[in-house]
Amino acid sequence: VSMWSIVTLHLLAHLSSASRPAFARTSCGTVRGNQLPNGADEFLGIPFGYAERFEAPQLREAPYPQQPFDATYFGPACLQTLTSNTTYGKEDCLVMNVWKPSNATNASSLPVLVYIYGGSNDFGEAEPYNASQMAVAQNSIIASFNYRVGPLAFLPFKEQLAENKSSGNFALLDMQLALKWVRKEIHHFGGNEATVGIFGQSSGAGNVELLTVIPSSNGLFQAAISQSGGLSAMSLEDALNTTRKIGEKLNCTQRGYKSLLRCMKETNGDQVVIAQAANCITPNYCIGLSFGAVIDGILIPESPKKMLEEGRVNDVHIMYGMNTNDSYLFTRQSYQSLDRKSYIKLVRSMFKSSERATAAKRALEMYPPLDDPEDNTPVLGWLQSDKELCATKRLVRMYARAGKGRVFLYRYNYWFQSNETCTAVANYHDSELGSVHQDEVTFVFGKPIYMNIGYSNCSEPGWAGYSPSCLGCHFNKKVGVFQIGNDN
Repeated sequence: VSMWSIVTLHLLAHLSSASRPAFARTSCGTVRGNQLPNGADEFLGIPFGYAERFEAPQLREAPYPQQPFDATYFGPACLQTLTSNTTYGKEDCLVMNVWKPSNATNASSLPVLVYIYGGSNDFGEAEPYNASQMAVAQNSIIASFNYRVGPLAFLPFKEQLAENKSSGNFALLDMQLALKWVRKEIHHFGGNEATVGIFGQSSGAGNVELLTVIPSSNGLFQAAISQSGGLSAMSLEDALNTTRKIGEKLNCTQRGYKSLLRCMKETNGDQVVIAQAANCITPNYCIGLSFGAVIDGILIPESPKKMLEEGRVNDVHIMYGMNTNDSYLFTRQSYQSLDRKSYIKLVRSMFKSSERATAAKRALEMYPPLDDPEDNTPVLGWLQSDKELCATKRLVRMYARAGKGRVFLYRYNYWFQSNETCTAVANYHDSELGSVHQDEVTFVFGKPIYMNIGYSNCSEPGWAGYSPSCLGCHFNKKVGVFQIGNDN
């Protein structure tokens, strides 16, 4: 067989499986997406808003310049650091992705789920989370979107606060705008705007929790799922101090604080996001200055936990949860090994000075150092994970006491072990790791990419077939995973 014949056969095979066009009409015009072989239609990179730097976003209302709008590929990620001195993405990045069953029509009125990605509020984008299989399996509309991250998302400015504008919470404003777009447009894709749930993982879950207590988010969604999140926000004083530090790195504080906003708007965007990478753990792991929601007195009027404790939460149902060894991913990344002395010192530093003696003593009794003096990282991971689980349970009780909606709690406990042939997975899943941070995400989206294991929906009794030729990473042939459902 000639090389030309082989190439031709491959090309014909590709063309035969290529996606057919799918169309949906929105307020800004018709969008053209892909009709996928798995029974889903996808519409990618739809502009839903625009925003000037350090300003609240505005809903897009202008017609698309090209009709139909090409929604066959993901839009750009929001501008962020890739390494300590390189960047990725664009500032014009507020785009929406929608997946729906191909047979859904405008009259289908299907439930809607909107995903908010994580990334420590420093990085991230929606592209890695393809929800086509989830849309078909759940017979639902699934949406995701890009929102601003890092300093472009969370730096407050006194000038804006003086004008009674929300400042320092631009990412949360992006999220609210995305949900307003969903409320306005999702019926064009077969969704019910009155049955919207939001879900997120890690910092995305934290943002989900914030949206449940932010007063101006009331009515934008009816249910929320927090996967390994945490409800927190920075004080305005600390956040303004971060703004000052970034300004100093950009030489924007020499002309006085009043001109800081103007100077940072005029500075090259790449330089603004690079300025955050002040303290790099490794050349490719640069978090530097931390960013997150700000108690600005406007969007977030006061401490989110205080609002929750007092029952000031939006009328939504919520599901909270985490993974059994959630924190171990971070302890393993931070410490290659941890001897007994270092472990004990670290545990004592985890508690406030007023309770350190009693709490640390109790913690060391419950999580004593291992006999192996060279590595106590697993014990630290167990301690940190259980500590986070306790915090999660406290938040769940607060939501339950608020009495605004039904409250659920889950713990994800499945974990897999890879063999030495799959080092990409094995590096994060050794014999002691267990179910760690973000392990569940692949299963939530119904695409166990790295795992050649039986996978069935709860409506499909029996294990899926195991094929050693499917993927390069092979796992225990007896293992099968069911999608979360009822006991039946």
